[in-house]
Amino acid sequence: MNLPFSVDLTDKVAVVTGAGGILCSDFARVLAKCGAKVALLDLNLDAAETVAEEIRKEGYQAIAVRANCLEKESLEEAKKVVDFTFGPCDILINGAGGNNPRATTADEYFDAESLDSEKTNFFNMDDKGFKFVLDLNVTAAFLTTQVFALDMAKEFFATYFPEFPNNKYACHSWLLYPGNKNFMPEGSNILKFASLYEVIVCLPSSSVRVTPPVITII
Repeated sequence: MNLPFSVDLTDKVAVVTGAGGILCSDFARVLAKCGAKVALLDLNLDAAETVAEEIRKEGYQAIAVRANCLEKESLEEAKKVVDFTFGPCDILINGAGGNNPRATTADEYFDAESLDSEKTNFFNMDDKGFKFVLDLNVTAAFLTTQVFALDMAKEFFATYFPEFPNNKYACHSWLLYPGNKNFMPEGSNILKFASLYEVIVCLPSSSVRVTPPVITII
């Protein structure tokens, strides 16, 4: 594979989901050629291992790890393998996804005459199939990012914004305002969430109008 450009990713750890497929397997190959240590995640471990073996034969670093991107526990187990083998993730490609026949219409365009037929159209499409495809393409990326991106976020702020401690945040929402306890029920989830933090309310001066108050969370 000839790369149109070269990026030095030496010692960077790249995690690619859906890496046993046609598109994301090429993503994995390119990342490895640029020097990254690549973890190929896929529900089909054999497919991912085939690509990883090809990458290793070319002299690059790659491992295959089985992961179900719709199950957080599976992703957490995969992360343990990646962390142990290569270290924390630096680059994440959420490539897992796809379609399903249950969420695909028979005709590309609307045809009123087909409404009475057994062919799948928008109006008789199986909602479970639609939800499956939505989960496969959106929820999977959400869960994978939750599991792998925290290390990336911590490293980003520590590297590029060292002057700002990353354990303090400014919140402009009323949800964490301490005064909420005066009018919310004791078992409120909002109050339970707020209790996890030390909240300092920073009221603006009389010459500045800020609504709601700025809240620093430590």
